Amino acid sequence: MCSLECTAEEQLQVFADEAYDKGLAQGISQGITQGVSQGITSVNELYSWLFENDRSSDVLRATSDPDYLEVLFKEYRDATGIQ
Repeated sequence: MCSLECTAEEQLQVFADEAYDKGLAQGISQGITQGVSQGITSVNELYSWLFENDRSSDVLRATSDPDYLEVLFKEYRDATGIQ
């Protein structure tokens, strides 16, 4: 922070910088939370679709193979038209 020698303008800038940093951190946190939530929903929808199509072995493989999960997402989007 500023010492007693700071001008009012410098103090306001320090407060503005701190507020910006706090807002940025909150925004990042909120974005991560929303992204994770949307990702979980998407994975659940994919897995439900796979189970409905008797493809439980694909679900098992996708849980340990991220590349295969992406292949399945592409197939799911192509088959359902969901983006």
